[in-house]
Amino acid sequence: VVYAGVATASADKLDIEWTDGLRSSVDLFHLRAWCTCPQCEHSTGQRLLNITDAPLAPRVSSVQGTSIPRTLISIVISHLPTVAPNNAGVHIEWAASGPQTDQSPPHATYLSSAAIRKLTSDPTTAASLTPPTLAYVFSRPFFSPLLLLPKELHASLPSSNAAVSSVDFAALSSDDGVLALCEHIHRDGLAIVRHVPSVPGTVRDVAERIAPISHTHLYGSVFDVVAEHNPVNIAYTSERLKLHLDLAYYESPPGLQLLHALRYDATVEGGLDFLHMRWGLRYEWRQVTAMFWSPPFEGVPTRIPAEKLPAYYAAYRALDEIIQENVIEFKLKQGELVVFNQRSEGDIESESALSMDVGRMLHGREAFESKSDGVRHLQGTYVNIDDFLCRFQSLRHQHDKANTVVVGHTLRVGNQSH
Repeated sequence: VVYAGVATASADKLDIEWTDGLRSSVDLFHLRAWCTCPQCEHSTGQRLLNITDAPLAPRVSSVQGTSIPRTLISIVISHLPTVAPNNAGVHIEWAASGPQTDQSPPHATYLSSAAIRKLTSDPTTAASLTPPTLAYVFSRPFFSPLLLLPKELHASLPSSNAAVSSVDFAALSSDDGVLALCEHIHRDGLAIVRHVPSVPGTVRDVAERIAPISHTHLYGSVFDVVAEHNPVNIAYTSERLKLHLDLAYYESPPGLQLLHALRYDATVEGGLDFLHMRWGLRYEWRQVTAMFWSPPFEGVPTRIPAEKLPAYYAAYRALDEIIQENVIEFKLKQGELVVFNQRSEGDIESESALSMDVGRMLHGREAFESKSDGVRHLQGTYVNIDDFLCRFQSLRHQHDKANTVVVGHTLRVGNQSH
């Protein structure tokens, strides 16, 4: 039997009793944040509604459904009166969280019993994972004491309104030009290459002037970022992409990412690119030692106990606010190529120099719309962080810059390389 009715202000959980005797409670925000309707989840399975976009205190207007044999016995929302069920599965209508018009119906979520069970963080869910997987997740050498830059260097860190350094494509024909590009990337986290020929595959040529390309298994040696009719990734649409790290689900995500504006018609509206520099986290939140941040590509946090979900989401929103504070906004022009370092950040030796992985740059874009068949076509590729750092240091040695001193500290690359 499934109960339904009108939620009260105090109703903040779904209480679930399963046929195997397990009882679970699901936080309403947790349910709303992970709604799988077409407005919230793209057909690729990636998120259109991110956690920080969800209503902070969602309230249920009604729940309707029927019993599901051998799976779900009952769903009870606290303080709701009982009414007769009238459809299979579970259909939740949410109370309006903002201004409503006659043309905007209440947001609705349909959940199968399997989907509800996935959203419940109970001992059975954790136990279903193999012991090696759990041991790996909780014991991996992922966290280390935070490496802090000298205080006197803080004032010289790049700011969000600083001009982005650039080099000309023609300069990359010499090692001097490649070294200049690497120095910009290493110091600022990003650089623009200008006057790049609008020839497919040129992004790979630029990357290989630095180091071999990497992470080619999923999307190939060069990937096309263009709106498609049947995309396999939300990046291949015209949708907004929140700030994120690419391939965050890898054990070792890419170091450098390169994006070349192969074609960018003037009739394309929107699509503003933005990058975030995570320097500030190292000063404001010294206990943060590692972070792979990728909201559009996240999955349900199944390993967090139900009682800790409110604290988790509060911390998540607080971190998101920090991330939005130092954003570089720009719009690539056709023939421009941006290179950014999304991994290495520990580049100064201090008394406690350690390798770390807080990361350097996040990237994203606003939604865009093409008018008169306008096209926004970027091509991208990746370079492994160690290969970039080795190339950078090799060029520095060749140019007698290996012993450069910055504010009394020998320049290091942050991964124990010299």
